[in-house]
Amino acid sequence: MKRLYRKHIYGDLMSLSPIEVGSIITSIATLVGVIIAFAKLYWEQQKAKKDIELSKQYLKTLSRLVYEREKLEREKLEWRKLEGIGKALGWILNRTEYEEEEEYDA
Repeated sequence: MKRLYRKHIYGDLMSLSPIEVGSIITSIATLVGVIIAFAKLYWEQQKAKKDIELSKQYLKTLSRLVYEREKLEREKLEWRKLEGIGKALGWILNRTEYEEEEEYDA
């Protein structure tokens, strides 16, 4: 059965004119080209999805780092304020002790 089928198809192909064979080959080549183009498009789409996902992760990490840096800057500023307050209190206490010593000396 397979032999008869093959002979029938091959026999039909052999009876085609060169123009018809060229047309069939051109159609097949076009179809293969379209399939390859769709495969490339699909591959590039998958690659783009991965790139987008990596970009999202990068942005999350970067955002977290920026937030942490801003937090550290705020803490640093707070410590500077507290340092200034501490120096001022130290100066006041020092002056108070100095004035008390002058009162006792007088």
